[in-house]
Amino acid sequence: MDLAIETLAKDANLSKLASTNDVSRKYLYQQKGKARDALQEAFAPSSAGEEVLFSIPVTSAWLDQFVVSLTLTCHSSYRGVVQFVHDLLGVSISLGSVHNLLQRAAKRALELNCAQDLSAIRVGLNDEIFHCNEPVLAGVDARSTYCYLLAAELHRDGDAWATHLLCLRDQGLDPDFFIGDQGTGLRAGQAQVWDIKTLTQWLKRDVLELAGPGLATRLELFDFVVAEIHAREYLEPERIRKVRVALQNQRDDLLAFAAVLDEHLDCIAHAYEVSAHLVRQACLLQRKPDTSNAFWQGWNRLCAQMGHKCHDVFEAVMPAMAQTPRCSSMVENLNSRLRNYFTLRRQLAGQYLELLKFFLNHRTFLRSRVPERVGKSPRQLLTGEAHPHWLTMLGFGPLQPQQG
Repeated sequence: MDLAIETLAKDANLSKLASTNDVSRKYLYQQKGKARDALQEAFAPSSAGEEVLFSIPVTSAWLDQFVVSLTLTCHSSYRGVVQFVHDLLGVSISLGSVHNLLQRAAKRALELNCAQDLSAIRVGLNDEIFHCNEPVLAGVDARSTYCYLLAAELHRDGDAWATHLLCLRDQGLDPDFFIGDQGTGLRAGQAQVWDIKTLTQWLKRDVLELAGPGLATRLELFDFVVAEIHAREYLEPERIRKVRVALQNQRDDLLAFAAVLDEHLDCIAHAYEVSAHLVRQACLLQRKPDTSNAFWQGWNRLCAQMGHKCHDVFEAVMPAMAQTPRCSSMVENLNSRLRNYFTLRRQLAGQYLELLKFFLNHRTFLRSRVPERVGKSPRQLLTGEAHPHWLTMLGFGPLQPQQG
């Protein structure tokens, strides 16, 4: 290297350099060529994307993790996994190997799912999704989004639901109540007549709004709205009648949340020794944006009546309202995500659904509109306890250290 560097100097005398170091001129020219090539390579402009960012050791355990992650995280089909591994890693893997690997993971997932304590679930959200004209029963926890039920069935009748829910009771599932989606008649029956629109706006804002009056008042208002809709059925008999009948049949279910909220507010009134009327006013004030004059005028009136307890009551009312779900939209959100997995397969075996349920419950949220969910999994939100990565829990070993 020293000779190569010396040969690059402008004033280098190769004959003298060869004689001094007892080497031939040919040898010096060879070293000079090596040094020049090295310099050109070092200072040549690099092509975008060709530089090596980092390297990882590829082991059999890592390949297993990679295949399972492609299937669950990336929604890849079995054939997609085989093609991807062959093209980008140069490794051959058969469809049977992918299948056997997923079956092994599914068996472990079933064991972990059945061992999970479900007693922390207070509100259960149930719904159905169809795949190849066959129903899949789904259930999630309203607070943590933990999926406690995901099962393919031939029928979606009461017996099918009862069988699964009774089995889940052995795991501690005993919520305060379940919520199921019965709002299709409401959405389908919107009429274009102004009177009907006005009545439906009353129903939405004064009856079904979370921040509203007590259950008894809501029932009276609900019956009044239904009676007024009945009186206007002649405008569009076919469409309006469907809405009115749906409302009448589902009144108690639609307003069940109000009884739960009433109980929460009564407990707050008792705990802080203030009247139930003032606590209800604090609840109703949540209907107004906190940037409006009306909100702060109402706030000042309540503070004048409750004194130093006003802040504490407000701090108790807001979570009480947040913990009173009114619909099953969370489980419908789950169903929309399930379709990305179902479309890749013609048949849904029970073991695959157990693996999918385990994955959804143990994968952490990268982002969420609910700040406390970010970086946590549904299971962690349900139990309050951290757990290893889902691949590690399935027996695929620890993950590779993350690169900076």
